[in-house]
Amino acid sequence: MLSTLLWSTSCQTSKNRNRKNSVATNIVTETGHESSLLDSAHFFFDNGNNIQAIKYYTLLIKEDTMQGAYYYERGTCKLDEFDSLGALSDFRKATFLNYPKKKYLYLNMAALFLLDFRNYDSAIFYYNATLKEDPNNEKAIKGRAAAVELEDMKKH
Repeated sequence: MLSTLLWSTSCQTSKNRNRKNSVATNIVTETGHESSLLDSAHFFFDNGNNIQAIKYYTLLIKEDTMQGAYYYERGTCKLDEFDSLGALSDFRKATFLNYPKKKYLYLNMAALFLLDFRNYDSAIFYYNATLKEDPNNEKAIKGRAAAVELEDMKKH
């Protein structure tokens, strides 16, 4: 139950996405319509096709390696596909590039450390970082409490 609660609520949804910074690179979709790479990435992500979305975010990253949002969103897709190491790598890169929506980034990283890597100290660290950004975040409060409890059980 804890796993389902934290995992399903830690991921970013398409509602939180800022689509104003679209890149100018255009592609032609299967239907012959011109579309930006970013629009295509968002389209595939919004429709649950994470594999295709990852491909488009990767193309975007090749064009602009300094855009933290691309790493974050590709990491979110990888998280949804249970590629924990890939997601963590992308989230760390987004952190390095100062991705502005830190509470989502930290919450996803905390969930990865708690549920996939069983590294409770790191999970607590990232839940604390989330709470620094958003002190009333219920997911972070509950996740941190679970991580503390599991860490205490591990010690005894």
